[in-house]
Amino acid sequence: MQRHEITIEDKGKTFQAYFYVERDLVTVVSCFGQKSTQIGSSPAESIARIMLRELIDEAMPGVLYPKKV
Repeated sequence: MQRHEITIEDKGKTFQAYFYVERDLVTVVSCFGQKSTQIGSSPAESIARIMLRELIDEAMPGVLYPKKV
């Protein structure tokens, strides 16, 4: 199983994680936690970036996306 690094830069902040693909699952591992989902028709890296944003938003609401009032 090969590990791939991903980086997201948003609002002057850089977030890093890694992801790996095993069978039909992509798993993202970061300091914010771990998340897995099935791979559909999108590239694994695209899915991993979305999942990293979700992990960041769950751990630190409002950092990447403004809070809705």
